[in-house]
Amino acid sequence: MNKEIKFSLYPVSGAARERGGYRARLIKERGEHVMDFDAVVAEAIAQRRIPGANAENVKFIVRAVLDSMIEGVSSDGMTRRIDDYLSVSMNLYGHFNDESEPFDPERHKLGLTLTQLRKFRPDLSGSKVVNVKKKAEFRVYSIHSADCDAGNRIIVPGHDIIIKGSDLKLNLSADFLSLHVRMGLHSFGDVGDPEIISMSDNEIRCKCPEELTKNAKKYNHMDFELSVNKFTDPSDWLSRIRRSITGRIALIER
Repeated sequence: MNKEIKFSLYPVSGAARERGGYRARLIKERGEHVMDFDAVVAEAIAQRRIPGANAENVKFIVRAVLDSMIEGVSSDGMTRRIDDYLSVSMNLYGHFNDESEPFDPERHKLGLTLTQLRKFRPDLSGSKVVNVKKKAEFRVYSIHSADCDAGNRIIVPGHDIIIKGSDLKLNLSADFLSLHVRMGLHSFGDVGDPEIISMSDNEIRCKCPEELTKNAKKYNHMDFELSVNKFTDPSDWLSRIRRSITGRIALIER
């Protein structure tokens, strides 16, 4: 399995700043560093199980091949290629005004180009790529009553309600909680919105609605639906995102 690839995004800079957007930067785990030539050769010998391979000889040969390619292309301009791994070629850079214009070293220059071939373009589609700054998905995982052992998806009248999930922190000027109980086979009745006591990204603690507490016996064993409602645009009701969880109301004698 491929190792998880982590990255973070940073605002673009320089000439691209006016366009806006972000640039990705891969994140290395603590202790990771660039493998030097010695480590690369040692890894290759170990992975390929090359019998009798001498690391110093391998490095000498690799350097000799690369130096020969660079010198050869620089001398005669002929492209050198190593199978489907890479090629080194000569290119002429700079702008020419017409087809008869001569080379001007002040405006034009020769340079070598290293081109990655097929072997350097492996299929990386199976890699898991994760933005470490990605905001957690808005979800509700569980709901239970505080200070009792009634269990998940059970609300006990008179006890604070604990909602657990991710990205739960609300904008109190727009976002809200709602709690309904089943009054018939297919309908839910409103018993009032729970009042938020405290909240974080992963948890909301709220008071049990007064109606539910005062008339606990009436609502005992009824089903409930609690919803966390958030708005991407507080001025637009259609931007509401709702995450709901259902359960049962249980009266516990004290």
